[in-house]
Amino acid sequence: MIRTVRQSFAAGELAPELHMRGDLAAYQKGAALLYNMIVRRTGSAQKRPGTDALDVAAGFPAGGGPVRLIPFYYDASLSLVLLVAAGAVRVYQVSPDLEFDREFEWSGWTAEDVAGMRARQAGDTLFVTAPGRLPCRLVRTASTGAWSILTERVTPLPSSAVTLSASGNEAFVDPGKGYTPQTFRYAVFEDVGGLLEMRKSASYTGGCAPWPPGGRVTLSLNITGYHPESRFIFTKRWGAGYGVIGDVTQQSAADTSFTFYDDNIAPNEQVPYQTVIRSAADDAGGYAIMDIHQQRQVLCGNAAAPWTLWFSRLGDLYAWYSNRPADDADPFRASLPALRASEIRHTVAGRRLLLFTTDGIFAVHAGGEGFSARTCQIERVSPAGAGAAPPLDTGAAVLFTAEDDRALLEMRYSFAEDAHVTVDRSVLARHLTEGASVVRTAWQAWPDGILWALLDDGSLLAFTYLPEHEVFAWSRHGVRLAGQATAPEEGPPPAYIVDIAATGAVLRDTRVREARRDATSVCVLLAMNGSVDPPAYTLLRMRAGGPGADGCIDCARAAVGGAEGVTAALQPGDVWRVDGGAWQTASEAGEVSAAQDETLEWGVPVEAALETLRPESPDRPAQALRRRAVSVTVRTLDSGPYTAADASTPDAASPMQGGGGREAATDEKLPPLSGWDWDGRVRIASDGPQKLEVLGVAADIEFEGGR
Repeated sequence: MIRTVRQSFAAGELAPELHMRGDLAAYQKGAALLYNMIVRRTGSAQKRPGTDALDVAAGFPAGGGPVRLIPFYYDASLSLVLLVAAGAVRVYQVSPDLEFDREFEWSGWTAEDVAGMRARQAGDTLFVTAPGRLPCRLVRTASTGAWSILTERVTPLPSSAVTLSASGNEAFVDPGKGYTPQTFRYAVFEDVGGLLEMRKSASYTGGCAPWPPGGRVTLSLNITGYHPESRFIFTKRWGAGYGVIGDVTQQSAADTSFTFYDDNIAPNEQVPYQTVIRSAADDAGGYAIMDIHQQRQVLCGNAAAPWTLWFSRLGDLYAWYSNRPADDADPFRASLPALRASEIRHTVAGRRLLLFTTDGIFAVHAGGEGFSARTCQIERVSPAGAGAAPPLDTGAAVLFTAEDDRALLEMRYSFAEDAHVTVDRSVLARHLTEGASVVRTAWQAWPDGILWALLDDGSLLAFTYLPEHEVFAWSRHGVRLAGQATAPEEGPPPAYIVDIAATGAVLRDTRVREARRDATSVCVLLAMNGSVDPPAYTLLRMRAGGPGADGCIDCARAAVGGAEGVTAALQPGDVWRVDGGAWQTASEAGEVSAAQDETLEWGVPVEAALETLRPESPDRPAQALRRRAVSVTVRTLDSGPYTAADASTPDAASPMQGGGGREAATDEKLPPLSGWDWDGRVRIASDGPQKLEVLGVAADIEFEGGR
């Protein structure tokens, strides 16, 4: 007889082809099934807390077509999501409360644009891009909450209205013999923050060479308006360009006229001229990706040049004019040094700018110097191609899908190897994406560090990622809407997840103020009910699962009764309660109600299941031997009633009481089974609204023949 103790589920759900690999460390802390169970940072498996729901207005979007979620973080007390469709945008507040904010029109973007849309937030501005389009900006006014849709902002060249004239003195009238007539050419440039533009030129045709004794050319500059931010530079023709001979600035609005004298001044520097690094042909191809790196705006994803990047001027996200000769603050463009034409699919800005392409991952850096065209270096750091889902920067590493849209890869910098290292973090659970591809991901940092992956069949996967404690755990999840207590056995479900987004804000359960474990990062789902025509959308916000939560409810709603009370329509299997009382289950379709000032809560209970692997001892050759479980004990924490059974006969489940609080775990033994019919695999299930957290399973196993 041996005793096996499943002390942790930190390896998550393992693929069936690994169910004989008792030699793996992951086998000893894995599971055969984790459905609607989240592996926590401590290794325990907790039932998913559920979701709060808010229905989207019927008929949205008016013309049908795709709908996207764009997160917007304002501050620690407020975060929003924008529900974007072709022609309209609906704004919802998701923290601290889930509620509708406003709606506004957005014309000019097609359904195809919405499907390929990306957004990058910088302060109060969302930079929105799509393949084949120029970026636009959604700007929120903090004082009113109103949104403005603005075209791409490009810092213009200086454009002050000026006049310039040049005249010579009497020394040029009759200089005598040995002088050759010559025309002197002058110009005035306007400089605003490093952006220069020639505003006016003038010529003096009465000049001569060499310069006669006492010769002087008078330059008269007149400026319309007051431009304190501008510096006006006097120049004269010098070589192939213009050389600087002096400059003036307006000290007050009265300074509109200036006189400058050229006494044969020899320029000591050439004034730079501006060139635009983005051509009309570039803009025609659009920019599918926008990011911000080293105080520069970065554009890429151009249809005509998919391997090229454009960097704006240092400190100015909107300036695309480069000086000639160049300086380190100038904007510039760069191309990947790839053997193949690598399409840039994603970017991640950090200390280095990472470029995720179909031909590998490239790092853009300056080699320890200030980042500029002079110091820009691009090197290939990984051969792994990237998939369609945008990468996520967890702080510890970057997680991204491979080119097959199935595998999840981790990339981090190894100081020991002085290189970027890529590791496949889905190799033990590849069965979860056999029939579907990952299309979107969201990072929920609190409380457990979970990457949520949306598949193209509308289902969800969760990946708990805590590398410092060796927690790499996958689980599968299904979210139900109201009235969907039972999912169909065949075919697609009537409701599926369309999009997912995380705002970066932290939501707290106000019922428990003294503890931090109630905090959760705001993660929002957009679900579509395809059983109605036209399809109806519901916004779902993942709930906190801390000690203040006393139920695991999907599509949860709450309402306070008015003068005539409040009612809610339920379907069989839905649950409800009044004023925080005990949860009740609806046995048939009908309505429930609450009186004035009473709070009515209702929703769909989260159905969860955990199935353990067959107990194996890594140090004993007992694989494939007949065995029986003499004793099985399940340890839970702060849990309600659940059922436990032999995994091969789940219909013969035994009811378990759960119990205990956050301070003490509860052990419960399963009733013994006779014969050699139970190999120690346990299926633990919870189909009600009660919480469940499984800490571990211990089993005493006897082998046939007394081994």
